[in-house]
Amino acid sequence: MSLASVSSQLGRSPAQSAGLIATSIAVLKPITERLIAIVSRDAIDGTEHSTPLAALARQGFLSGFVRGLKESDVLLQAVLKPDPDDLNPLYVYEAKMSLLVRMAQTRQGAERLLESRVLPILADCDYLDARPEADQAFLDRDSFLPSAVQRYHQLFMPALQLVSGMLITLGPKHTTAASHALQLLSAHRDTAVILLKMEVDELSLSVMEEIRLLVALCSNVVHLVSKQELLSNSGFGTLHGAISGLAAKCLGDRHWTESVKPQTESELADASVPSLVRSRVEVPDQRAYQRRAAQERGDLLPGRCERLH
Repeated sequence: MSLASVSSQLGRSPAQSAGLIATSIAVLKPITERLIAIVSRDAIDGTEHSTPLAALARQGFLSGFVRGLKESDVLLQAVLKPDPDDLNPLYVYEAKMSLLVRMAQTRQGAERLLESRVLPILADCDYLDARPEADQAFLDRDSFLPSAVQRYHQLFMPALQLVSGMLITLGPKHTTAASHALQLLSAHRDTAVILLKMEVDELSLSVMEEIRLLVALCSNVVHLVSKQELLSNSGFGTLHGAISGLAAKCLGDRHWTESVKPQTESELADASVPSLVRSRVEVPDQRAYQRRAAQERGDLLPGRCERLH
């Protein structure tokens, strides 16, 4: 929200508003973290008429908050450069999306988010299609920065969690929610197809998590797609074809999860947890990581893929 809009709402000049804002920030700064925690908890747990969430929605602030996702589009694309100048937009985005994902867990929150048109706005965000190529410049693990591929996961995964959470809360038969989810899938179809076909340079647990949510999302909106489009080589048909190929790969090769390798910092840490071998020597335990990959594979199939046929 701009200073001019704040001034007009308060009936003050920009100079007066600037002074008021500066004073308010100075007062709130020492208790910011506690205040955010209290407001966020109340926004989720209160009754419909008493929550700050309801008040924010009535005053239009939630819509402005959601529109900020699109306004940050260029900044979020910039964090995917091999050597970004500033990662602060990424961390702000993660905080925002964390709150929105939490809101989506209640019916009131999901409905307010639907009213704010968060899914059509995400459908219009180009950063979700800015998946970097996993070349050496983007996978330099000697850098103190997370790789660009990992940063992309930090952008893409919350968006999937949000749309999936809203559909779970409102139900796939909620016409508006399912329609908005289908709109988002259609807007980012090419990126989704690349993931579903596993046309990525390195397959990791984070990528498998994205694939699992994409399959679940497609299965929840497929009832809105005509049979003709489903069987075509365009539109939703490309997603359907990619998922059919994924199902064939998962069912036809029990060992394909062995190609899954740790990629993110947390995955590398998990894969390096030592275990005792017969010689009583501690060595990194890759088996635990492979078991998690097998679990992700099991979550993909068979029910969700069957619903798409």
